[in-house]
Amino acid sequence: MEIIDRQNESDSLMIQATARLLYNRADTIDMMQWIIVITLPLLRLFFVQNIFLDYFMMVWFLASFVFDYYIDKYTEIAAELKKSFDYYVFGWNDNYQKKLIYLCQKYKVRKEYFFKTQTEHSGSDTPKGVKDWYTIIEKNSSKNEAIKSAMKENIYFDKRINNIAHLLIIILILVVAFVFSISGISFYEVLFGLFITFASLTKKLYLTFINLKKVNIINSNIENLLCNNEVDLIYLQSEIDKKRSISGTTNKFIYFFKTKKIHKEVSNLKNN
Repeated sequence: MEIIDRQNESDSLMIQATARLLYNRADTIDMMQWIIVITLPLLRLFFVQNIFLDYFMMVWFLASFVFDYYIDKYTEIAAELKKSFDYYVFGWNDNYQKKLIYLCQKYKVRKEYFFKTQTEHSGSDTPKGVKDWYTIIEKNSSKNEAIKSAMKENIYFDKRINNIAHLLIIILILVVAFVFSISGISFYEVLFGLFITFASLTKKLYLTFINLKKVNIINSNIENLLCNNEVDLIYLQSEIDKKRSISGTTNKFIYFFKTKKIHKEVSNLKNN
């Protein structure tokens, strides 16, 4: 099967490794943001009237937009690399764009050990890598069925990871709501706290929740359309490309802890 062979070619593995490197960078910045926006309100509980903390919270609110820029930038480039990988592996393109290969080569010479590890291991290995990316494709499948299987695997991984992230966000929102409800402060003070004192946390919660919701809607739409034998696969791929460019989702830490279990579940899907 062409997909099985193409996904493990040297350029394909390099493209995938670079995409993972950039997604990891975006996730690292995202996690730093979460740590800071959760820590600041906790510090406020202990230092109610601290002018230095006030200044830091104002500076951080502005700095968060810079961090958001880099998260979006790395996510956008990684999504473009993933798109080029799929279009080549699925046989819709005959080769990779030279500018993308050159970009990957620049990262590869700087991160030689990372690329070696990523390209020599699969997702179920230790350490995890990008080899054998699509695992549930049957060798005797037609091209369209193979592409559908690859898309189903993509959606399954995405939904399993993002459902956990969605749950964690909801729990955090409920904890914040509970703290405010037992604090005995007025409704005005609650609004003031959410949009002034804790503006960074409110902004982060809102944007992450909305982005996860967008991805879930796209995944559900793709999953339903995959049941249609006449579906336009290039349209479905464009939807996958769209969701990959949405930042702050598919967290790498959840992926790290859940990937082996999800790989096992995907293997069972293949056998059913």
